[in-house]
Amino acid sequence: MEAEDAAGSRSQLAASGQQQTRQLLATAYQLLEACDGSGAEAEERRQQLQEQYLALSTALRETLQQCRSLEEAERRLGSSAAAAGPSSGGDDPDAAALRARAADLRARLEEKNSLIKAAIDRLRLLLDALCMWDSSRRELAAAVG
Repeated sequence: MEAEDAAGSRSQLAASGQQQTRQLLATAYQLLEACDGSGAEAEERRQQLQEQYLALSTALRETLQQCRSLEEAERRLGSSAAAAGPSSGGDDPDAAALRARAADLRARLEEKNSLIKAAIDRLRLLLDALCMWDSSRRELAAAVG
């Protein structure tokens, strides 16, 4: 029963993380588009998008942390079950198939998490570059005007 709860939790976290990543990418794209505008309204829009981006980043980070916590809990549960000895159906083909499927799903989840982390890192670098570009543009405007 605990395995079913963990699988449900894991799938909910995965769906949530996927949605948050999509929203984060959409916000980053809007932020890039907002950099073309000038004036108070455009600056306000950029500020709003930056705050939205930071909130989404924080939410995604929390989701990833929950995934890590769930994985650690599953490892502890697995190690305590292994320490207790083999189950009554140690050679049960269904159990072996489920373990193989679980290992495959874990590997896929780890791969997707690493891709999400790479995307977040790239977005963070992009945001840093945008901030630097905006700062340089302001300094240049101040120097000229």
